[in-house]
Amino acid sequence: GRLSLVACAKNVVATNLSASIATKFSSDLRSELFRKVQTFSAVEIDKFGTASLISRNTTDVNVIQNFLIMLFRIGLLAPMMAAIGLVLAVATTGKLALVLAIAIPIVVVIIASILMRASQYSVRLRSMVDKINQLFLETLEGVRVIRAFNKQGHEIRRFGETNEEATEVSRKSIAISGMMMPVVHVLFGLTSVGAMLVGSVLVGRGQL
Repeated sequence: GRLSLVACAKNVVATNLSASIATKFSSDLRSELFRKVQTFSAVEIDKFGTASLISRNTTDVNVIQNFLIMLFRIGLLAPMMAAIGLVLAVATTGKLALVLAIAIPIVVVIIASILMRASQYSVRLRSMVDKINQLFLETLEGVRVIRAFNKQGHEIRRFGETNEEATEVSRKSIAISGMMMPVVHVLFGLTSVGAMLVGSVLVGRGQL
């Protein structure tokens, strides 16, 4: 019971600490990006695009912040747990370690495949967000001209089409990313079943 309370307290502290570090890093990164953009010439700003620069300083920084939080909470802990589990399995019996030797590469390959697929949609989504920001800026800057030539319907349709496309890409990206945890849980469950099956056979033979 005491160990559970200590583990719970450590998890709370670790979560708050990781969130604080990631938030401070993203704050500093936004400041550096802002200062850097202020040094750009008009040609450089036109090259990158106003909408793209806005996205880099907002959406992209938030993505990096969330990545750091997940890295501190899971990315550093998972490899250590895997290494310790493999060492303990080998220390118990080499035969039981074969289950992990088979399961770990499968888990790595499947997770890497999901991440690669999700990253492809993330790149597309980033370009779509840039396009939406660009359309929004164009509409704000040219609102008087648009009204003068009665082009409100055209602009609404243009924005709507881009928005629908971005929504579809975002939906696919979230769906693929959402597969991560269920797949990992299923693979871990199958690994546990395999370890128990091999262990029960070894116990039956008196080898464990």
